[in-house]
Amino acid sequence: MEKRRRRFVELLRLEGVRDEKVLKAFSEIPREVFVPDVPIDLVYSDTVLITHRKDGMILSTSSQPSLMGRIMEDLGISKGDKVLEIGTGTGYNAAIISRVVGDDGIVVTVENERELYEIAKENMCKLGLKNVVCVHGDGYYGFENSAPYDRIFVTVGIDEPGVNLFRQLRVGGTVGFPMNLYCFTWNPYFVMVKIDDEKLMGNIRFDTSFLKAGGNFAWRKNLLDRMMHSRERFNHVGSFSIPRLSYSFLEFLEICSLRLFRRTEYIFIDIEERGYAIFSGRFGGTKLEVYGHEELHDEFEGFFKMWMGIGRPSITSLDFLMRYSSRIPTVEPSHRYIGQNW
Repeated sequence: MEKRRRRFVELLRLEGVRDEKVLKAFSEIPREVFVPDVPIDLVYSDTVLITHRKDGMILSTSSQPSLMGRIMEDLGISKGDKVLEIGTGTGYNAAIISRVVGDDGIVVTVENERELYEIAKENMCKLGLKNVVCVHGDGYYGFENSAPYDRIFVTVGIDEPGVNLFRQLRVGGTVGFPMNLYCFTWNPYFVMVKIDDEKLMGNIRFDTSFLKAGGNFAWRKNLLDRMMHSRERFNHVGSFSIPRLSYSFLEFLEICSLRLFRRTEYIFIDIEERGYAIFSGRFGGTKLEVYGHEELHDEFEGFFKMWMGIGRPSITSLDFLMRYSSRIPTVEPSHRYIGQNW
């Protein structure tokens, strides 16, 4: 088995994992403990593995190891760190992190599913990992008892980190999270640094696909569901000509507004639930049909001018600021900082 793990580590190195502390951790933690029903040849492949189903639905996976390793590197996880993980699963990622932070560090990992929490806790006991604290609860609330954290590592798709995680991260600390997109099929994986008591700044590091979190982490889906349930109460207030839209702008609009969705059409929703707008035509169209709240056209136009003004970029070429001065953050490009790393 040691020989398999050595080959596994070399595979991760070829896939871009460079930090020797991270590679050593992968060599020390037996992945088969966390995926007992998977053939051993698959266990030590660089592959996403299903770890738990319920009523035919996939509830948990063991993520692609090389991706997890590269995120650990980008977050800057190191010896002595206090790390909060959201989405324990069966515990493999937390176990790897526990080796990276060492005996002077601690990993707090939060899992919403009771059965998975019990499995993870048992796995930590099997391996004697005493610097891992398993918590059963809604990851949206983090775990304030051990805050502040040096790093926060989110392993489920979320709409944004939420004010609780923001407050539990120390200034100068880093958070990584896969953001849910409701118009596209991928999760941009952000790594951001807390630059002061109001703001995160960072950029997209990876193109990923994660299972979506529910509950408060999916507040945007809940907003869409409420609006679609009551859309008949809004009167049509205007039809506006708009430029033909590109996918690059629509991705930008979704991330910066947190209010763009797609069902059979693109829907732009007022955050206060006073109305919505529909884009019609090819690639989001040349008409904006507004219902209920006339100012939605002006808001849309503001985002479009912002995107045009910074050179019509792809979202992967930008740094973003996320401001937490209210319950819902504001997101804006910070193009002066493009390419900055931490």
